[in-house]
Amino acid sequence: MSNFSVFNKHGFSIKFDNGYEVSVNFGKGNYCNNRYEEIDILSIGDLSCENSEIAVYKDNNMMYLDFMEHGIASNCTVNDFLEIANKVSAL
Repeated sequence: MSNFSVFNKHGFSIKFDNGYEVSVNFGKGNYCNNRYEEIDILSIGDLSCENSEIAVYKDNNMMYLDFMEHGIASNCTVNDFLEIANKVSAL
């Protein structure tokens, strides 16, 4: 079953029917433009960023896939996310 998850002030993940999960994070400490920003994780409000880090998991284990240079892809654009998500959903 596919599902969506949201992480407080960091990002979200999408789990596909094939069991793979794409994790997209763009909060403080993530490999994105917000990496060194002061973000109050207890405040209520939206978080946005021009880019994000993306990782792929299966059964809670990070996957090292041929089309991703490292386990975590850094500074990904929306188009990068779509490309990775499409490839992962087809595995």
